[in-house]
Amino acid sequence: MEPERWRRIEEVYDAALKVDQGQRIGFLGNICDGDESLRLEVESLLEGEKQAATFLESPALEVAAKALADVPVPSGTQIGPYCLLGFLRAGGMGEVYKARDTRLDRFVAIKFLPRVLAGDTTALGRFRREARAASALNHPHICTVHDIGDFQGRPFFVMELLEGRSLEERIGDKPIPVSELVDIATQACDALGAAHAKRIIHRDIKPGNIFLSINGQIKILDFGLAKLVEESHSTTVTTTETEVIPITTRTRPGRLMGTPAYLSPEQARSEEVDARTDIFSLGLVLYEMATGRPTFRGRTSGELIEAILHETPPEPSTLNSTVPARLEHIILRTLEKDRRARYQSAQELLADLTEFQRAKQRRAVWTARTAVAAAALAVGAVVVIGLLPRRSITDTPNILQRQVTSNPVNDSVYVAAITDDGKAVAYTDLRGVHVRVLDTGEVYNISVPPGLCFR
Repeated sequence: MEPERWRRIEEVYDAALKVDQGQRIGFLGNICDGDESLRLEVESLLEGEKQAATFLESPALEVAAKALADVPVPSGTQIGPYCLLGFLRAGGMGEVYKARDTRLDRFVAIKFLPRVLAGDTTALGRFRREARAASALNHPHICTVHDIGDFQGRPFFVMELLEGRSLEERIGDKPIPVSELVDIATQACDALGAAHAKRIIHRDIKPGNIFLSINGQIKILDFGLAKLVEESHSTTVTTTETEVIPITTRTRPGRLMGTPAYLSPEQARSEEVDARTDIFSLGLVLYEMATGRPTFRGRTSGELIEAILHETPPEPSTLNSTVPARLEHIILRTLEKDRRARYQSAQELLADLTEFQRAKQRRAVWTARTAVAAAALAVGAVVVIGLLPRRSITDTPNILQRQVTSNPVNDSVYVAAITDDGKAVAYTDLRGVHVRVLDTGEVYNISVPPGLCFR
């Protein structure tokens, strides 16, 4: 099978997975545009995916990609200092194996370019670009590349072995809790800021390229579409003292680089890209984490691009009421179609996300302190009640009903207590502690003890 044909199958397959099963037949008929063999090949892959009985079975696309690779490299094969321990996964642009670095006695992952793409200069360039871009970056939230080489005519690179799952798997079709969303977003911003500082634009930020490690750290993967941003009229950029990487030119008109559902408007128009391109794509990821659904939908790549260019997505809070207004504002600003209205850098976005986190923490501390202070004040108020004149009471249940109602978020009553004889009730609010004699309605205000206050 020709490499270009395989890439087309992979593209249509990935797009079909995002469509409801009941709509896939119509979707494939539209996107395949009369190419019956393409439709049948993708339908076969989808059927294999559907019939996978357990999580131990590989997805159909990975099985097909592995099959195209002639014979997998056997376990036990020694490649320089690396001993292969087993096959992990396959995709259209690489086969990944677990290995042990015998020099440093550590486990690593080795990614080979598939044999079927060995003669494809475009695929080879992308593969090498991924290794070189990632190796130029040393950051805790970017997958580390340790080495690069060639084995029996197949280029490979060695990277850190990750354990966990992709953000795409984590989202599924459900929103992620706000605290987790912001944690992932801040780590991703930190990583992109480091890449942009090296003038490297990822160009393919999506849930599938964000990996959630079991230790809680995220890792950004797949710099295969990464681009170095041009500065002035120079033709190269130095990334280390010894390595010089040529700067790529702008994307050829009419050629889209990236995954259709996560393109920025400028990518969709085949315009020059910059750091704000990655910010828009990250905004699409934030929206999906907040709502559990893609920002834009379409049955074909053309419909997706049309939506990205012209549609305004629903506000996240209309799909998930737990999304705070401030976070919604941040997400929507990343999705401005005019890049001049977006965040202008990953650092600027990170600053707003960090301030949102801090404000949330301050609110949590304030609520805890208020609850402690209110409880202490109520205890003191009950003691004071015992010293008040004793009088008969009327309509106690009705009055008590009103006083015991509490709402720590919207102030009003926090804590209420009643004397054993039922003649008076004490309650706290933002103004302090109050005691009401039930039969007369008289209210006594009690001074707040030193050291106890509402913040």
